[in-house]
Amino acid sequence: MRKIGIRCFGWLMASWLVAGSAVAAVRGIVVGINQYPKIPNGNLDGAVNDASDIADALHRSGAQDVVTLLDQKATRAAVVDAWRHMLKRSKVGDTLLFSFAGHGIQLPERVRGTELDGMDEALVLTGFKMSPQNGELLLDDDLAAFLKQASDSGIKVLFLADACHSGTMTRGIDTRVRKFKFRALPPLHRGLADTVSDGPAVTPENVAAAGIKVEDLPGINYVGAVQDHQLAPETLIDGNSRGALSWAAAKAIRGDGDLDHNGTITDKEFISYVRDTVVTRMEGQQQPSMPQKSGEPLAMFADPVKRPDDAKVDTATAALLPLPIAIKNAKLPAEQLIQQVKNARLVSDGSAVLTWDAQRGEILGTLGDVVANVHAPTTRAFARRSTATHLNGQATPEPCMDPSPTRAFVRRQVPTITSTATPAAKPKVSNNCESSEDDLKNELPLVQRVVDKWTLVEMLRPYVERQPMSVTLDPEDRIFKDKDPVSLILSGQRHPYFTLFNLASDGTVNFLYPLKTEGYNDPLQIPPGQPYRLDLSVQPPFGEDHFVGLASDVPLEKLHATLARLNGTQDVAELLEILKTQLATQDVQVGMRGVYTGKNQ
Repeated sequence: MRKIGIRCFGWLMASWLVAGSAVAAVRGIVVGINQYPKIPNGNLDGAVNDASDIADALHRSGAQDVVTLLDQKATRAAVVDAWRHMLKRSKVGDTLLFSFAGHGIQLPERVRGTELDGMDEALVLTGFKMSPQNGELLLDDDLAAFLKQASDSGIKVLFLADACHSGTMTRGIDTRVRKFKFRALPPLHRGLADTVSDGPAVTPENVAAAGIKVEDLPGINYVGAVQDHQLAPETLIDGNSRGALSWAAAKAIRGDGDLDHNGTITDKEFISYVRDTVVTRMEGQQQPSMPQKSGEPLAMFADPVKRPDDAKVDTATAALLPLPIAIKNAKLPAEQLIQQVKNARLVSDGSAVLTWDAQRGEILGTLGDVVANVHAPTTRAFARRSTATHLNGQATPEPCMDPSPTRAFVRRQVPTITSTATPAAKPKVSNNCESSEDDLKNELPLVQRVVDKWTLVEMLRPYVERQPMSVTLDPEDRIFKDKDPVSLILSGQRHPYFTLFNLASDGTVNFLYPLKTEGYNDPLQIPPGQPYRLDLSVQPPFGEDHFVGLASDVPLEKLHATLARLNGTQDVAELLEILKTQLATQDVQVGMRGVYTGKNQ
């Protein structure tokens, strides 16, 4: 890692209150900037929401000394002053959270020879202007000096910067859903940067800090919100524009990061929670960069029994209102079409969970991904490969058999798959891909299946975000093409009884574990924490599948019976009701991961 390593801001430099330090205090400096009046089209929507959430999380965790700087109050002078005075008030062993939500930028390095690419990274403050520049920036060298001052004073720091500098999206962003905003300004190059009129001074402190590596500073740990090559958009969460990293970190600070419910958050728990929660919420579009952590204690709650988030998810609140849907490019009025889709309501304000482009037959998710295509035939997007790895981590040969009449995922040597889901009539589409009124009516049953699937996905989110099971891909997230191999790996289970199923892009239910038919006799239990690996290969149709894993303290026998009966069908509505009952009555840990597929180019 290169020195302070803030290539794509969204670094999380963390060292939380060490357990057992009864007299240590938690303090915070929270910065959020939506308004950039000197940058054309530079305003953001969710940065102030992020700052308010982080400040609230700090207060709930017991922090008494919190300075909040929003919009026009977030100047360089104010931030530097707040930092210096906070250090003076802090004692050895105290914890300081420094949170920033706003734009990031790259510009030519001030201390020559300190950056491999010759570029500094900086946080952009409210009064910044591009040409000529001014000093309303916090350079990475400034931040390194801040962190070194704190570390030398024995003060621990959690540095959360929900901003970015460069990169691209893992998958393309489609503006049919809404206009997206990114927390990054275009980089400044040497010619433009040389017009700086009053930039940050090159001080002895930041010259000395320019070569610092974060991992060399005692008490400082880091978590990257995104990979260097990625760019994360602002997203809608609970109807509000947010940065996913700040949102997940606030939940962790409030107590959701205490994965084993023992009243102490370790660095390993904090990192695991933030990573899994961001990846799940952003459907793989945002991939945090995480260090390997040892599991040292970071935080201690004074009275963990009374933590407000200790209770199970309320199934009454988890049961969604009608799913918000946008309909575009339809030859029939959207108001008429929505009346024929159950559990859906029409919206046009950018808050839709699903957007149906009726002309192209595509259904898009909140991040602009094509999650389903109602013009495509009903077959599966994945087939099982020849081995599955589970239990003791050893590869177990799969029996060779004919394709199952009830499972879309078949464990076989030759990964051929046949779906038995009853398809709706394939719409007749004109040569220019425009759907007629009759086509739209034929597509409505397919749209209903996708709506039912996403209603279930949205119902599960609060459970996933409360106590997630880690779900990762090998190789990591991207758009997987036809016949690509991909493995799904589930880990971090707190309970021994394991259940796994898939919701295909068209709403087909696939029961994957435990199977008790066709030569399988899967054990109900997997040792807690033992990874389960499912090897797959991609087949049409393309869109987004969701794999759902559940770890429970008792066997979910009623759910297993339901999954076995619904396997290969698209009766997601019945599965939703069974899951609501099981989740309300059992202690269940849930993991969920969306997997995207697309055509070969």
